[in-house]
Amino acid sequence: MEDESNQETALCREVGSSIDGRLLADFVKPTSGERLAELGSGCGEVLLQVATSTPGVHIDGLEIQKELVEIAKKRLKKIHVGQNVRVLVGDILAPPATMQPESYDHVFTNPPYFKVGEGRLPPDKKRALARFEQSGTLADFIACGVRLLRSRGFFYLVHRPERKQEIFTELNRAGLSPIRLLPVQNRINTPTVLLLFAAQKGGKASLVEEPPLILN
Repeated sequence: MEDESNQETALCREVGSSIDGRLLADFVKPTSGERLAELGSGCGEVLLQVATSTPGVHIDGLEIQKELVEIAKKRLKKIHVGQNVRVLVGDILAPPATMQPESYDHVFTNPPYFKVGEGRLPPDKKRALARFEQSGTLADFIACGVRLLRSRGFFYLVHRPERKQEIFTELNRAGLSPIRLLPVQNRINTPTVLLLFAAQKGGKASLVEEPPLILN
């Protein structure tokens, strides 16, 4: 059992267990009783952090890789978050029927950062799916979020700074108004390494660019 647990931990680390997800979980601001969806939930680290930090929320995680979903389900049982959190096998291009359109208050995602062709694909298929847009583009993740969100619901995204303008373009094209932008730096006066976005479906509020979050 210990060997199996170590293998699962190593797999989750390979496919996306990172500071990016922890920052995203802290960036999402739900209240008890609200419904949330995570697109590309991996091994469940982010949705578990959100669920434990805000008791009473209802969260559906959507993940295309069945093996990762099984790991996430094991973690859910260990942490005892109840029936309010579940992880589903499915595709953002065609979410399961149980994830009804316009039924979520918040949707959050840490999608693949790289377009296919922008570098060499990792030989491991699971890692490649997690890092490259093989199962859906940035625009696909945003479009799925819009379909799932209620009017005035909130969409959250963590991504790389070099795609900042593309992200703004796709958010606006999908009918999401950016309202928060949080740059992340490793140290003071160093380049931005990550960007956290919050946008509202049908919202009209102006964008607030927050002071950089310094990791070290």
